[in-house]
Amino acid sequence: MALCKLRQKIKDIGVKNIIMCFIFQWIIRINSHVPWPVHPTSIVNNPENIKHHKGRPIIGFSPCCYIQAMNGIEIGKNVRIGPGVNAIISPNVSLADHTIVATGAVVTKSFSEGNCIIGGVPEKLIK
Repeated sequence: MALCKLRQKIKDIGVKNIIMCFIFQWIIRINSHVPWPVHPTSIVNNPENIKHHKGRPIIGFSPCCYIQAMNGIEIGKNVRIGPGVNAIISPNVSLADHTIVATGAVVTKSFSEGNCIIGGVPEKLIK
């Protein structure tokens, strides 16, 4: 069973990235509390409060991301978090399918209709 999981991870992110994650998470101990691979320049706090679809894309694998889940986060299937994104999504905010949040946006209210782009401080519908 463990061999099947390892094969799937290698297929998902590649051998080079698996080795990099192993070195940083299990030898150097950066993000060692996170049970899935995390990029060494990213930080994931309270991973036990993150509900997400297992598999691709891997949460926190983009470089320079900070994911803080003190109050809990639910991340749906096929959600991608780009590298270095500094967006803030407030507690109790729900975003519909196919919603893009711009870098640096502060989202304080829910958007129930999908297929939109939101950005700004505070958020506004861009398209």
